Parts: sequence; C-alpha cells; structure tokens
Amino acid sequence: MTRLVLAGSTIAIAAATAWLSATAPYRAALGAYTTDLAARTPDQRINIVEASGRLDGAEIDPGATFSFNARVGPRTEPRGFVAAPAYLEGLRHASVGGGICQVSSTAYNAALVAGLPIHQRVAHDRLVRSVAPGADATVWYGKADLA
Repeated sequence: MTRLVLAGSTIAIAAATAWLSATAPYRAALGAYTTDLAARTPDQRINIVEASGRLDGAEIDPGATFSFNARVGPRTEPRGFVAAPAYLEGLRHASVGGGICQVSSTAYNAALVAGLPIHQRVAHDRLVRSVAPGADATVWYGKADLA
C-alpha cells in the first residue's frame, strides 16, 4: 500500500508496506522519502495535492507493476488539475498538471529506498531542485511514466 502525507511545506511518500505476519494486520514501511514544497507556486501545490490524493492508498500486489500515469490519470482541468509552471521539451511554460513531477520524483525515491524494482523511469532533460541530481522521474501522460 502506498501512503502519502502532505504536511505544510513537504510531501512524504512511504513507497510500500509489507505484512509482518500473515495472521495479524501489522504493516511496516519498506521505504519513505520526503521533498520540500517551499519553492512551489500555489498552482503547482494544487496539482501536487491532486496527484498525491490519487496515489494515496494505492496497493501493489506481489509481482504487479505500478504505473503512476494509470493511477493518477490524465491531467485535465475537469479532473481538478490547473495550469502551472512546468518544463516540457526543454521549455518552461504553463501546463495543466505542472508540478506533479515532484510527486513522481518523491515516489521514485521512496521506491528506491524500499528496494522496489523500477521498470520505467524517464529523467528530466535538466536538473530539478526538488531531488538530488539524477534522482528525478518525469511524468507526462501518454509519453513518460514511472512504473
């Protein structure tokens, strides 16, 4: 199960939990990662909250592959996403869903900490501020996924 926590100016994602006992409902976090939202615009924060809410509670069965895009779905205004600063094809401009790569990058790092396999990940074409160099995961519905 994926558990997300949005607290003030940070986003924390616990990548997965595992049953400690087949007979008791105890779970333990396998990995977690936190990134800072302080540099995000209000519109980016709206998108981050929207995407995070769609990830919250996601369960990944043993042997299954998780897809960020399948879980979050299309980034459209009717679905609650707004235009916000984003980098697409090397240029910065307003894009509906702008800012959610911070969610995918946070999830990517939580999955790495947990030792989960990464089947698909695309890095940004530039350095991002929310995670260490090379630790990012861009998502673009229909083009780039984190799985």
